[in-house]
Amino acid sequence: MTAVGVRRDARGQGLARTMLTHVLRALRADGLDNAVLDVDAESPTGALGLYQNLGFTITDRAVSLVKRFWPPPDQARHTIIGPPPAAHPPHPPDHDEQKAPDVFPSPITDFWLTPSPTSRVLYSDDVFSVTADTALDEDERLTILTTTDRKTRVLLTPAVAEAMSLEDGQPADEAGFRQRLEKSGISLHGADNLFYFTEEAREALLGEPDDPSIRPLTEGDAQAFEQFEEAASEHDLDDASVELDHWAVYGVFDDGRLVCVASMYPWDDAPLADLGVLTLPPYRGKGHARRLVRAISRHALARGHEPQYRCQLNNHASVAAATSAGLTRFGTWDIISPDSAM
Repeated sequence: MTAVGVRRDARGQGLARTMLTHVLRALRADGLDNAVLDVDAESPTGALGLYQNLGFTITDRAVSLVKRFWPPPDQARHTIIGPPPAAHPPHPPDHDEQKAPDVFPSPITDFWLTPSPTSRVLYSDDVFSVTADTALDEDERLTILTTTDRKTRVLLTPAVAEAMSLEDGQPADEAGFRQRLEKSGISLHGADNLFYFTEEAREALLGEPDDPSIRPLTEGDAQAFEQFEEAASEHDLDDASVELDHWAVYGVFDDGRLVCVASMYPWDDAPLADLGVLTLPPYRGKGHARRLVRAISRHALARGHEPQYRCQLNNHASVAAATSAGLTRFGTWDIISPDSAM
């Protein structure tokens, strides 16, 4: 199952129809059974009618009710100077956003959500927080985590907070923070999706045997791995970042040829193992990546690491692969750009 979304206006309806048709055919060719999307039933663009004409049927409806309090009564010491936040329209519900962070194993939630002893809260309310931490590495001096329950957590160094003048006139909400970020000349790298196995999915994963076509790769597979790299594009290799000398490397062989590789390395001194996976184009759509991700994830779990799957927001094929492998989106994570002026 995957989700499809298109940004469009009235003039682009034909283009949207063509694009959606192409995407749906590609998803079917990849072996996916269902395409699921969310749409505003009262959209003035006629989106509901477009999707129904393409064969989508309404299966459920959701209504969001929002009430904001200003300032948060239990956060008086951290109240940001500024006007009350502007009202925001309710977001259309995403299916994976029904998964709150507490359905994930504690090593994941502890790493992302537990404050460190060196941190200090600058501002916090029910949906947005800014925390300064003196122990952050230089390349992570500003990060933004947004979990699927729509809570955003900013972590930054005191130096970045000072550069943004956060101590003496804070933004009132996330929009205000991002405006201040832009005025400070600080640029972001671009958010990645974060996927993990939930507690329930992890139990099912551990009970499965590995496919006979899958095995760990060693130095003895150097020639097969070199041939695999020669058959892949530079773009795919850069995106997947699979390496034979990583902490764990697994491969799928088809008629004696290495056709799909996944590799992992421990991430950020945390109990997480960051993984990448790449399948050669002629062998895609056969479920190799799904089986391989699950096999290498069992390897990581047996050694006390939670598998972590990251991909860019617009990499729809990678998102579909993560979902197919049984992973659930935890949220998105952005980081300061290496080229940022700050």
